[in-house]
Amino acid sequence: MKKFISILLAFGMAVACFGATSCKKKKESTSNEMGSPEGKTVIKVASYNGGLGLGWLEDAAVRFVKQYGDQSFEEGKHGVYIDVVEAQAGDMLATKSLNEDLYLTESVDYYYMQSQGKFADISDVVTGDLSSVGESGKSIFGKMDKSMSDFLKAKDGNYYAIPFYDGFYGFIYDVDMFEGKGWFFDESGKFTKTDKSKGIDGVKGTYDDGMPKTYAQFNTLVSKIRDDQDEITPFVYGGSDNEQYFIEALSNFWANYEGKEDMQRNWTLSGETDLITGWNGSTPIIQKKAISESNRFDLQKQVGKYHALRFMREVVTGNGENYTDASNYKAAQLKLIQSYLDGDTQPGAVAMIIDGSWFENEAELTGSFNSVADLDFREGIEDKDYKTTRRFAFMPIPMVDETCSTKQTLISSNETFCFINAATSGGKLKVAKEFLKFLHTDVELATFTKLTSITRPYTYTISEADQKQMTYFGKSLMQMKTSADIVYPYSDNLTYIANCTQMRLESWAWTSKFGTQPVTNPFSQFRLNKDLTAKDYFDGLYKAY
Repeated sequence: MKKFISILLAFGMAVACFGATSCKKKKESTSNEMGSPEGKTVIKVASYNGGLGLGWLEDAAVRFVKQYGDQSFEEGKHGVYIDVVEAQAGDMLATKSLNEDLYLTESVDYYYMQSQGKFADISDVVTGDLSSVGESGKSIFGKMDKSMSDFLKAKDGNYYAIPFYDGFYGFIYDVDMFEGKGWFFDESGKFTKTDKSKGIDGVKGTYDDGMPKTYAQFNTLVSKIRDDQDEITPFVYGGSDNEQYFIEALSNFWANYEGKEDMQRNWTLSGETDLITGWNGSTPIIQKKAISESNRFDLQKQVGKYHALRFMREVVTGNGENYTDASNYKAAQLKLIQSYLDGDTQPGAVAMIIDGSWFENEAELTGSFNSVADLDFREGIEDKDYKTTRRFAFMPIPMVDETCSTKQTLISSNETFCFINAATSGGKLKVAKEFLKFLHTDVELATFTKLTSITRPYTYTISEADQKQMTYFGKSLMQMKTSADIVYPYSDNLTYIANCTQMRLESWAWTSKFGTQPVTNPFSQFRLNKDLTAKDYFDGLYKAY
């Protein structure tokens, strides 16, 4: 009874804390570490805050100033000073004057903003050697995925932006809850606490050990969770805040069936791919077809889309008892974090959340982790950096069945880019370019991931020493990415470039018309209409741009 009362009191504190912006102490300004801006070349660097925060960038700015701030970039000035500020998303900057020098943000319409003359030419930054920032023999171009570098090369042959961070969406689960409940699979397909199967990749000791390998096994898991005597809800989502997250996660199921090459055809608009051309009862009739600009809308009928819809309908929404609405994304994150504490299931517990790769970092920034620390009665638990004591991880994408490839394929989206203001010139431009290069050295890319648990869309390694400082979530995300094929939804196809805004996944991929009005979100449709089938939704998919 004493513990129960303590939990109630602590929960009240957690709710009060959650209602505020954050219970964490605000990070002290880095300006003291960089000294006074007087007599120095000063640049303003704006980064999208959101689930990233600004702390990682402020720390990087200090490191840059300490290493390279003794140089002169303008006549009569010595040293540099970097003023870190919060940036708006790119869609809010498209029609405004840019006031900062360097931007790192999301939702950027690259070709529109480039056509408006908002970007400085950074070709030398992209293709040049990084020796001036301590990494000889490497370039940013060499670390990028080809689909990204092809897309970013403008008509004039120059580069005006580079990728920012990876945007992976999926199902995130509480590892401690799964172990405590015995919800992992063993090699025979039975539930276990510790004797975990090798997982989809067939390798013991990796991020997917004990996870469901197929849709059927995932459905078995969800049923097990739903029928648990503690009345645990399998999934939580944040209402209208992140219903869209279900769509982004759904695209990974589509991609995972297609594989990287066939999935990339949705943007290269070339090559052959399997399409559903009809039905034999409830069995799809599949034919291989060549794709070009003229018949690009046939890609709406890729086989993986049907299977993804089937997963959403049968496993996620199910009979209406598989999910709960937490009203907003912050409440959903808090609900997952506080569902399993001190080895006990808490009232109203949930097992998984639909979220992005920023889940952990965002939940720390909003104060959710530290507010829940008062609920955790394990010995030695302290408020300080409570997230390091918890274990969350991404659920790997299951195969449709045992006949499918075991190689994971994931999509990274969000249209996140880094660019320099076209109005920045002289010494400020020199500093902005050097700092941009500095942020893309292997050391800084790894440090970003170590601090935020978010990966970046480049090829880089993280040292064992840095990995030891990462959270369980960060390490699982890194393992997931390095073991998978990653699709970046870009190409240099001219038809795609001319329509790239309309061809964003959230704009067209799931647009269906099976009634009088087109709809775009299968999760909400399956949730509201229990008679709607995956076949109904799939048959209604049509051209949307």
